[in-house]
Amino acid sequence: MEDPFFKGLAEGLVTSEDIMEEVFEEKEDEYDAEEKPQEWMRRISDREYIVSARIELDNLQEELGLVLPRGEYATLAGFLLEKEREIPPVGTTIKKRNISFTIHRCTPQKIQEVRVSW
Repeated sequence: MEDPFFKGLAEGLVTSEDIMEEVFEEKEDEYDAEEKPQEWMRRISDREYIVSARIELDNLQEELGLVLPRGEYATLAGFLLEKEREIPPVGTTIKKRNISFTIHRCTPQKIQEVRVSW
């Protein structure tokens, strides 16, 4: 997809799988099988969690009591991609409102897990 406001820069990719999952329903494949839905968050300490990047931002804020800015995104991955404009490498830390988001696990195509601390 192309964003006309960013003068031809690619904003994201839409695959045929993305379209099929939007029209029908999510299907689990070799890329999704690694992540079980019940494992959205793992507590590391009182103020530190490993979180699935697929978690909805509203759920993340409610579960951890955080307040994040609203935008054109629904998930933690979408929030981070809006800030970075590309898949950041593992170990990259993005700070917003005294909250640190460190990329914990990713592939070249998607952010999978993020360490959230505050």
